Amino acid sequence: MSKFTLLNASAGSGKTQRITLEFLKIVLFAPTEIPRILSITFTNKAAGEMKERLIRALSELALDAKSSKMLPDLKKHFKTYSEEEIQKQAADTLKYILHNYSDLYISTIDSFMQRIIRSFAHELYLPANYEVSIDNDELNELVVSNIIDKANSDKNITKILKNIIRMQIEDEKSPLLLSDNLLNLINHLTEEASIEIVNSALELGTENLIASFDKLLAKIRLLNKDIHSKLALIDEILEKNNLSNDDFVKKGNATTIFNYIKNLKASFDARPLSDRMLELLKNAEFLNVKNPEVENEISSILLDCIDKISELKYGKLIAKGFPIVALLSDIWKLREDFKTENNILPVSDFNRIIREVLMNEPVPFIYVRAGSRFKTIMIDEFQDTSLMQWKNLLPLIHESISNNNSSWLVGDPKQSIYRWRNGNVEIMLNLPKLYDKTDNDSDVERILEKNFNLENLEFNYRSKKNIVEFNSSFYTAIKNWNDDEAQKDDIYSNVYNSVKQIPFKKAEGYVECRIYNDKITKLEEAWLCDIYNLINKCVENGYSFNDIAILTRQNYVGTKISSYLMSQNEPIPVVSRETLQFATSLYCKLVMCVYRLIHCPTDDLNAVETYLLLSKCANLNLDVLPNFDDFIAIKNSERGKVLLEKLVDLNADFSKENINLLAPSDEIDLIIQFLDISNEGGFFLLFLREKIMKIQDKIGFLHNDIWGWWLKDGLKTSVIVPETANAVNVMTIHSSKGLQFPIVIIPYFNINEVNNISKSKFWHIVDKEKWYIPYSIINYSKNNSSKIIEDLYNIESSKSRMDTINLMYVATTRAEEKLFVFSFANKKLDKGKSLSSNDSEIMLYNFLKSEKLDFSIEESADYQKYTLGDFSEKILEKQSVENSISIKNFTINPNKPLRTLRKKVEYDSAIIRESAMEGKIIHEIISQINDKNDVEQVVNFSVNSGYIHQSQKENYVKFFNYLIDNFSFAFPGKNFVLNEREIVDTQNLLLRPDRMIFNAENKYKIIDFKTGRQLNEHKQQVLEYVEMLSKAGIQVESAHVFYININEFSASVVDVM
Repeated sequence: MSKFTLLNASAGSGKTQRITLEFLKIVLFAPTEIPRILSITFTNKAAGEMKERLIRALSELALDAKSSKMLPDLKKHFKTYSEEEIQKQAADTLKYILHNYSDLYISTIDSFMQRIIRSFAHELYLPANYEVSIDNDELNELVVSNIIDKANSDKNITKILKNIIRMQIEDEKSPLLLSDNLLNLINHLTEEASIEIVNSALELGTENLIASFDKLLAKIRLLNKDIHSKLALIDEILEKNNLSNDDFVKKGNATTIFNYIKNLKASFDARPLSDRMLELLKNAEFLNVKNPEVENEISSILLDCIDKISELKYGKLIAKGFPIVALLSDIWKLREDFKTENNILPVSDFNRIIREVLMNEPVPFIYVRAGSRFKTIMIDEFQDTSLMQWKNLLPLIHESISNNNSSWLVGDPKQSIYRWRNGNVEIMLNLPKLYDKTDNDSDVERILEKNFNLENLEFNYRSKKNIVEFNSSFYTAIKNWNDDEAQKDDIYSNVYNSVKQIPFKKAEGYVECRIYNDKITKLEEAWLCDIYNLINKCVENGYSFNDIAILTRQNYVGTKISSYLMSQNEPIPVVSRETLQFATSLYCKLVMCVYRLIHCPTDDLNAVETYLLLSKCANLNLDVLPNFDDFIAIKNSERGKVLLEKLVDLNADFSKENINLLAPSDEIDLIIQFLDISNEGGFFLLFLREKIMKIQDKIGFLHNDIWGWWLKDGLKTSVIVPETANAVNVMTIHSSKGLQFPIVIIPYFNINEVNNISKSKFWHIVDKEKWYIPYSIINYSKNNSSKIIEDLYNIESSKSRMDTINLMYVATTRAEEKLFVFSFANKKLDKGKSLSSNDSEIMLYNFLKSEKLDFSIEESADYQKYTLGDFSEKILEKQSVENSISIKNFTINPNKPLRTLRKKVEYDSAIIRESAMEGKIIHEIISQINDKNDVEQVVNFSVNSGYIHQSQKENYVKFFNYLIDNFSFAFPGKNFVLNEREIVDTQNLLLRPDRMIFNAENKYKIIDFKTGRQLNEHKQQVLEYVEMLSKAGIQVESAHVFYININEFSASVVDVM
């Protein structure tokens, strides 16, 4: 039996079912092997699905083995066991998993790397209490701000920033803000290619890099001078021999060599010579009357000029990107300082940290424990693995195979769409050979080759017959066109070698492709209406809204469609993480504009926007407002004040006395209530209120901070709705990966990743001996006269074309029963003679015209329709699904005296004693106090929020300061405190200690706070925490119960251990 299997799993081929089967083969009769299996995937959702599938398979086997799809394969594997024995063992294994759920290690690759790093924080010189950061924006922006702040005090930074501005001006383009330039570079630091470059920058230092840059600029000046001198020399030869354009050979409309010389003198960006003219120049045969001596002289000088112009352009290109790269050393140091000061570790650093350890250790010590624990390694979505991730995981796989255990890699190169996130499909395509192999990898490669087995999953269990045949035929045609036109690329050919699938489902299914007769800009309204009508037609045919998915390449297309569907008289509900944002809701914009108006009436632009939104959205009698012309005529700084006064005339309670007592979330409540828009604003306003609550807890109550968040992040914040909601799914193609839907609509089949090459920047290693600098960051251009850049562009173009086709493939393979693809005819279709185009619309158009499949064709006013199958084919009866996200209304209590506690605390004052209320409030306050610096701020917050009365404020401040003075070990600061963290025990019971305090040695103190009388059960509860943490490998050095009585100004501590 092979110990190293690569499972090539095309879309819908049942890979999760297969992985589950292999998992069961290992654990069914040996459940104690469960902790020895490491199963890695790339999203939390995929990890959750895998766990769910495994438990469901065991449940089905345990309850009724005969009905399980797994049983036939398991009986083949366990030949000596009866069906009854398999059923009994499934029940035992299920019980084991449920009682030892933490032993089931199915996780994302980032979670696994984080676990390794956390376990070895001390050896890796990381703070024990670091926090994982997913979003790098705040970190990057702070680094940029610090760099710019140093511009006047650091001569190196000043010199570089001046160079950036000068070169942008010379480039005759509108210069980017310095901050944007720096952010563009810092965003590239998450690329794996940046690691060697950063290490080089740290080694060389900023001053050395600037000195290298000065040498490069000097070389560029010399090249420029040399070219002009040579062109002047050619001029002298022409004048000496009295030569004009008429003396030079002409070939059709091609530029003569005489005019080319003239054009070069005007600009080095002159159009290059045609191939025929270049051949004449090289052969020195370009004069009508032969003059070998003159022709040879001009040919030699001009060819040298052409070569030097190519060098000059390359030099300018690398020089343009280098100044900002010269700051890498300073940028990296600032970034590391910020991480240290704030105890954070970005996810993007995980693989780099582990890789550096592996490279510097003869024995990878961080895997010694992990390697001995895990026997079987399973990696899903392997085509999206990055080179560094693969090199970090390879020691585990090597260890597994060497010890006669098995490893499984599962993926599909055709679904490799995350190259922009370091995904490298060539790793999978090269197996069992190691991609980017070093001398030390020979033994590993030999073991992989010896144990390697490639298995293709041939059936498609997801899609109906016509959809499978459409995809098989379409992508096979693209591959064949590519090969026929002598543009064969080995990587691309290998990717689509196994595109044909066998449909498992016998039902026909339906495919519809529409080619609209004009550009989308001219047919937008009709196109949107068609999407709306198509969705309703599907619903009339027995489908639910949540059976339908709309997939787009760009977010803006999804946003446009979502807004249209929800704005109709009979709106269609939509769920989307990417396109449902606060910015799409006029009601959210109105509420936030009024919020701004209250606090800053002098903001004139906001005042105008508020006026317009009030006119559209508010359920108010707006007769008191001036008409728009009169409003605009008001003096700029006065408009907001006038508008606010008019709202007050409508009984808006926006007085400073009232507003200053409210938290921002309460202000939002007040505004919604006044505008009477809770019905129209629906779940958008509901989520806005929730988001403001969270944000104010994070950044405070100051209006400018809340407004700054709204402009920077709030408008583009996604509104999250439950996945179970009966709503049309609108998402990007990237987000749809791994999902499937009965109906898929691709409304704008316009994918061309090659077009994005010129907009991107790439790390570029430079010949330091020749150009002095070691690297730069550059744009690739198709028409660059530098052969180096042209070759790099062609390589990137080939990869981007593969990205295009892979995105097409992922989109068209999500459908189970019906697939709709909309495309637009325009000039590019008429010009798309090359069957191996880079553009998805041209590829689809050529395929439909090629008659590879027997399409039915219909003409309509706006489009030509190609169909396979019958639209009205009946589906299985579906249960109706309530529209759980259509929130018609929600209530704001106008007399609400208190801000709602963050923890839901429901009480009735007639039933629950006042002391119990006070206890809940004290728990809420103390959970936010980590040291003495927090007391004043937290108590003020509690007063403003209505937790405690103003008259109690001084007493609370004194009491909490007293508590910290007498029991300082319980308040060591936020970097050493975990408040109310949830722990799940082996019985799936949720435990939540009030406070866990840890030190640099990773030893913990457990504390629970109580406000009532002492009870033995309090000690027992804390002991349960200790026992649970100890089982998890956490060292608890002490545990305590604090009894607090604020009325008696006293506190006592019971030591539990």
